[in-house]
Amino acid sequence: MMTPVFLILVGLMSRLLPHPSNAVALGAIALYAGARLSRRWAIVVPLAIMVASDLILNYVNGYTFYPATSITTYVTFALVAGFGGLVPKDAGGVTRAGMSVTASTVFFIVSNFVVWAEGSGLALPKTFAGLIACYSAAVWPFYVNSLLADLVGTASLFGLDALFSRDRAATQVAPIGELATH
Repeated sequence: MMTPVFLILVGLMSRLLPHPSNAVALGAIALYAGARLSRRWAIVVPLAIMVASDLILNYVNGYTFYPATSITTYVTFALVAGFGGLVPKDAGGVTRAGMSVTASTVFFIVSNFVVWAEGSGLALPKTFAGLIACYSAAVWPFYVNSLLADLVGTASLFGLDALFSRDRAATQVAPIGELATH
């Protein structure tokens, strides 16, 4: 129970404290939750972070709630958590980095498509050229910041997890029956 609460608090703080646009490792948190928590908690963690922080940010900053964009964001992070659960527990750094890039890229593609389709205050034509313009405008800083944050977050979360797992294994005492056989 401590790990989900810790992840939710870290995710909330990362969204609520000042930061560059999209420089929040929510994809990394969703991947980690999917890889290390039960399926229920893996979905609850990113959704709790997004819903709670959206409610606060919308209230404090007077943001407009865009239902399609918000719901798509929530579903995308829930899918990222599910994706994290599909990778073997002992996956290496390259696999984790690949997962992180995939998560950031999927979020970028899906969320910007919905922003373009919904309008969300943008004056882009509903044409293929308008869609490309939407993606182009969002690469910097949104995609780049999200990708960097997710890569650093993934390395941090899984790296700390490996260190703590190794530390726990090193400090465990062998059962008495095993001691007698050596």
